[in-house]
Amino acid sequence: MAYSPIGSDEVWGTMINRTDLATVPKEALSNLTDGLSRILKCYDVLELRSFNVVIFSSPFGGDSRYGSVVLKVTSRYGFQSQNVNDVWGLRYFLDESEIFDAPEDVATEMRKYFA
Repeated sequence: MAYSPIGSDEVWGTMINRTDLATVPKEALSNLTDGLSRILKCYDVLELRSFNVVIFSSPFGGDSRYGSVVLKVTSRYGFQSQNVNDVWGLRYFLDESEIFDAPEDVATEMRKYFA
């Protein structure tokens, strides 16, 4: 879980000692996608139907001694039932976001899918 999330229900996955997504072994990539599947299963149970996913990597073919492959997932509350834009003005104008659930509560719920 993100210690200080910038998105709702934000979850991170990191690959230790892996910086270039193009060189990640299939088994490690399978573990990352398994984690994503577990996150999405939890979102489904929570009836969160829209989300954002991003994977960060050093440039393909380039290694970084400071980086790692990182997966970030966050739910998009605005599209759940009201059919309104999910990006609040705070994000654009002040580089701020609103978090409605404590990261500890989200971690407690997610833990059920990683046990």
